[in-house]
Amino acid sequence: MTRTGPGAAAPVRAGDDARVGAFEVALGDPGDPTGPLGRAPVVAADRAARLPEGAAALLHEAGLGAELVPRAYGGRFHRTDVLAGVLRSIARRDAALGLGLGVGQFAAAVHVWPAGSRPQRDELSGLLLRGGRIAMAPPEFAQANGLTRNRVRISRDPGHHGVRVFGQKAVIPCVDGAEALVVCADSGERRSEWSAVLLDAEAARERGELVVTGHRPAAGLRALTTAGARFEGLRAPASALIGEPGSGLAQALSVIPLVHGVRASMALGTADAALHTAVRFAVADGQVDRSGPRGRRLRGRFADAFADLLLCDCLALVATRAAHALPEEAALYTAAAATLVPRVLGETLHDLSVVFGGRLFGADTGQGARAGHALFEKHLRDLPALSGGHAGASVFHTIVVPRLPVLAERAWLRQAPAPAMVFRPGEDLPALAPLPVTGRAGDGLTAALTDAGDAPEDLAALLGLLAKELGGLRDACLQGRAESADPRAFALADRYMLLLAAGAVAGVWRHGRGADAPLLADPSWAVACLARICGRLGLPVPEAARRHRPAVEGEALDRAARRRSFDLYGMALAG
Repeated sequence: MTRTGPGAAAPVRAGDDARVGAFEVALGDPGDPTGPLGRAPVVAADRAARLPEGAAALLHEAGLGAELVPRAYGGRFHRTDVLAGVLRSIARRDAALGLGLGVGQFAAAVHVWPAGSRPQRDELSGLLLRGGRIAMAPPEFAQANGLTRNRVRISRDPGHHGVRVFGQKAVIPCVDGAEALVVCADSGERRSEWSAVLLDAEAARERGELVVTGHRPAAGLRALTTAGARFEGLRAPASALIGEPGSGLAQALSVIPLVHGVRASMALGTADAALHTAVRFAVADGQVDRSGPRGRRLRGRFADAFADLLLCDCLALVATRAAHALPEEAALYTAAAATLVPRVLGETLHDLSVVFGGRLFGADTGQGARAGHALFEKHLRDLPALSGGHAGASVFHTIVVPRLPVLAERAWLRQAPAPAMVFRPGEDLPALAPLPVTGRAGDGLTAALTDAGDAPEDLAALLGLLAKELGGLRDACLQGRAESADPRAFALADRYMLLLAAGAVAGVWRHGRGADAPLLADPSWAVACLARICGRLGLPVPEAARRHRPAVEGEALDRAARRRSFDLYGMALAG
């Protein structure tokens, strides 16, 4: 791919799907032991708690920097769902790499594009397009963290007509190799007064004002959860401020939903690679061809895993596209995706782990036709960390529990459905604008459950079952069981999160069928996804739904044989 400079016109391939596919090919065949992102080098780097050697250079050559820079500044970024597709290819190889150099850099850059000055945008676009790196110090919403002593402050420096940064962060992904750093932190006496700054990290390290600390091994994402930073009165000019002083909190609250959506969507890449690894091992081990109950159970597990990936992709698709098409509701959908997708896919991978038996945690280099133990174990360990840890796991509850009574009264079974563009993978979208800090309590997603329309009988039966569950949820919330102080509200929120995923599946089946994707025209996949959701809700799954399982099982094994992704796109994989 051609390299560009600030302001230059970036070469655009014929369609976003082709560009995502080209990025997948550019990263190389994971089966190649000599490539930086081959299975063996990735496993070795994971054991050494570092990013694979040569991986950053390969991502630059593949054009990652351009994918993070808006078109107006010489890059290719214009839709979050397309960027998520690019990052999936990285996460298929190494989730740590996808989070650190993909989502981490996106989180930092997306602070600058809407609120930064023209010189800041030009500087950052030039940095990313030439292969430089930017990191983000994640905001700490509590006033202080007594366990890790996390607290960063930004203060005015009248003597030098600039700002100074003090404090420390226990975890900043990829900070030690970053040339630039975005910090969003407390900047006043009032807790609501925050500011954001774009810092020259390289110069600050040389002056001793930014000290990288930590480097301890971790359970998941070993290469990223080990480094922190200490700010020793770091000096920066006033021009380093991103936007107006005190606007940092509004910036953070606008950016966080975008990051949630992209990160959840990227996690599909890790689960996709794990399912391919499991099928590849089972085929080589002769398990797939076995007759009798054991063989049927194994093939059934693959069908269930495929359905889980599809239902998660439907929710991730809506989350990333809603940021453009439904900005007032986007925070709700991205929070649901950030919480539910890693949770469901984590359960999926645990179910698949029986394929390897007691050999899962044995020695394995990641090479050979029957290899895969260590690689699958890495995916199994990495996936939960993509949720953002404890804070990520509670993000949906934080957003939705206070809204449940209002949603029940004003939205559920009343609001019009979300527009069709939200559910169509290939359709263009309005330009991305800063998301409102406090969106309205609306929900056009679950409305897809209440209109069976021309759905086949088996699909319509499941939609009716889920619409009834939504009605029951509404009644419970209106009866006062959704008050924030009531522990039952959290259980109701969990059920609602699954209904949002069901609405996404229904919407994609109805509106996505016009896309160039034969799978979407067949109701079997949607029946399988909704059956999996009903099972998680404890609802009785109609026996007729089981008739569709063989079609999903056959599609899963066919995609594995043809090296196609297990998501909505069925993209050809490099290996």
